[in-house]
Amino acid sequence: MDEAMLVETLAMEIARAIGPKANVQSLTNCMTRLRVELKKRDEERLKELASVEGVLGMHTSGEVLQVILGPSRVQK
Repeated sequence: MDEAMLVETLAMEIARAIGPKANVQSLTNCMTRLRVELKKRDEERLKELASVEGVLGMHTSGEVLQVILGPSRVQK
């Protein structure tokens, strides 16, 4: 899979896992991670997201879900 397709697929899978826009309280990023604070977490969808190609890992810090994507992929 080429890089553009991988980034598009990642974006769609992340959007599906976190739910509708109304479910997102905040969304920020750094060079390697996407940080999302959700009103309601669907643990089953988040487990599926962890297995998506391109997701290097996931971490929860308090109420914030961190999706680890690797250097500079988050900016795309």
